[in-house]
Amino acid sequence: MRIPEPSPLMEDLDQCRAYNRYASDPTTLQEYVQLYKKLVGIKHGTVIDLGSGSCNFIVSLAIAFPYLKFVCYEVSEAMIELAYKNIKNFNLSDRI
Repeated sequence: MRIPEPSPLMEDLDQCRAYNRYASDPTTLQEYVQLYKKLVGIKHGTVIDLGSGSCNFIVSLAIAFPYLKFVCYEVSEAMIELAYKNIKNFNLSDRI
């Protein structure tokens, strides 16, 4: 399970890229989807995510739950840049 970083905000693009690589780990993403299924389980509707980072976890949920839409909030401009790329890579701009 992922433990949030102690620093309040990642602004450095290199630091954000390193996080994005970590958050792209298939095993970690699968564990996250399984935990969502167990604890939340919503399959239709809209999910709001605060502190979305690079949106790796949200992309995984969007793939696993094709009837969900997502509204994501992130304040780090570097993370937002990576999130847009991740969302675009999976053609999910219409749902995230």
